[in-house]
Amino acid sequence: MDYAANSKMMEEEEQMEFLYPQGDTRLDKFIRFTKEQQLNSIYVGSIITEIGEEKYLRAKAGENKIEKDKLKQLYQLEIGELTEKVKRLESNRKEREREILTEKRELKENIRIEITDTLTSRYNDTITELNTDVLTLKSRVEFLIDNKIEQQNEFHQKIINQKDEMERKLEEQRQKYEKKLEEYREKVEIITNVGVSSKKGQEGENWVFNELVRQFKSAQVEDCHTMGHKGDFTVTEGDMKGMFESKNYKRNVPKREIKKFREDIENNADLRYGIMLSLKSGIVNHNDFDLEFWGGKPIVYIVDVKEKPEKIKMAYKCCQMILKNIDCFDVTKEETQLKIKEAVKVMTARQKRLTCKLEDFSNDMKGELNQQWSDFELILNHINLTN
Repeated sequence: MDYAANSKMMEEEEQMEFLYPQGDTRLDKFIRFTKEQQLNSIYVGSIITEIGEEKYLRAKAGENKIEKDKLKQLYQLEIGELTEKVKRLESNRKEREREILTEKRELKENIRIEITDTLTSRYNDTITELNTDVLTLKSRVEFLIDNKIEQQNEFHQKIINQKDEMERKLEEQRQKYEKKLEEYREKVEIITNVGVSSKKGQEGENWVFNELVRQFKSAQVEDCHTMGHKGDFTVTEGDMKGMFESKNYKRNVPKREIKKFREDIENNADLRYGIMLSLKSGIVNHNDFDLEFWGGKPIVYIVDVKEKPEKIKMAYKCCQMILKNIDCFDVTKEETQLKIKEAVKVMTARQKRLTCKLEDFSNDMKGELNQQWSDFELILNHINLTN
């Protein structure tokens, strides 16, 4: 019986009333069908139910082994597909986990980089601000320091200027007092010691003249103290003529005598050198064997000559060596003069050391001689005792 005939038969049969529960959601579509659709749905459902129950019973009774095997194969196939699907899902899960882990690492790295960049930027900005502040403070401090130093320098310069001015005034006063004191001394000497000074001067000049004659045996020694502006003595040896000025003072030879000595050297063209010798004292502003050039001529100052007369010959030799080599250097240059003075200092210092050694040797020899005489006297006394 086909579906259409069956439907027609159902229409011809007596209609029956079918009740179904309200509110059942399974009937939502069914109640919207037409009556024809509802009947067809009931019919189809009935057939499917019968066929299903029949197949179930046959399968249960073992009557449909082929279908059962097919179901088994389908089940196994489905299990295999599901297994493969599970494997794929597991693989995808692991891959996804790796991707998530990679993304997580990348995200952490990006976050770290971003945070680092942000912190670095903030740090650099802070450092820049701090450096700017430091530079500002440094400039301010330098300005204050420079200003303070400038104020201190101004204050120190003011103090120095005041000190210099005070020293200048003191020096002026000192020079005035020295000048007055010197004038008073000269007056006192003139009044009280005219005879004594003249006598001492004459004795000193006589001693110097005799010493010059003794030391310069082949030279012409001339007494010039009565000629005026010629010094006390001149010594001429070959083409070298020099002036010797002797001073027999108890105190240091004063500046006025030095000035007069220089003028005499400069104003006498025939004089090639000059030697000022103080018999028993020093010379103001000059050390022993000081050398200077006046009018291009060498001048030597020597002190305490009476204790060591050999200084006269040493001073003469200094002037002699300079004049022999005068054409080799320019004595008008200060640098040349300084070099010559230094050489003279070295030479005179060495000469003094050698002189001291000679004196020590001489004293030792005198001691040996005295000891020999003492020994000789002891021998004689011993001889007298034995006789």
